[in-house]
Amino acid sequence: MIYKGKTVVLKDGRVATLRSPKVEDAEGLLRFLQICAVETEFILRNADECGLTLETEKQFILNAVSSPEIMMITAFIDGEVVGNCQFSFKNLEKVKHRAGIAIGTLKKCWGSGLGAELMTALCEEAKNCGIEQMELEYIDGNIRAEKFYKKMGFTEFARRPDAVRIGGVSHSDVWMLRSCLLYTSPSPRDTE
Repeated sequence: MIYKGKTVVLKDGRVATLRSPKVEDAEGLLRFLQICAVETEFILRNADECGLTLETEKQFILNAVSSPEIMMITAFIDGEVVGNCQFSFKNLEKVKHRAGIAIGTLKKCWGSGLGAELMTALCEEAKNCGIEQMELEYIDGNIRAEKFYKKMGFTEFARRPDAVRIGGVSHSDVWMLRSCLLYTSPSPRDTE
């Protein structure tokens, strides 16, 4: 699916463009993934595991934008990829009301409202697609993520123990959801 795109002014005055990625953004998205893996231990890939090829990333983008079940929204500031999110769902009758989501921003954008802008755009688009329930998971111990998701209206519904090991220490996966039916997104200025 293609996101129509919009421009937003962040809390710190920077201007971000939110839009679907294009094939020519593949190199920037790979760099974004590598930087995120260095900046936080709370994503599944270590920095040395971000060895996707440019061709693989281009194909991933093509598949996402042409899929009726996936929407990616990428954030750019001055041409640099600084955030990315997506939702995906199955078009099977029994589960097509649910979507899984993922989101990330570069550390230099933490606290700027970019995450809230991305999440709000993502949730609005999901609702427009008939999604009734958004689902995500994060690694226990990621306090920033926990606070952010709660502010965005997500509630915990389960934990998977010993799901991730960071530096030899086991962490649980925390699963959260929120309804799209009765939910109004908070103002991005009220979050992060």
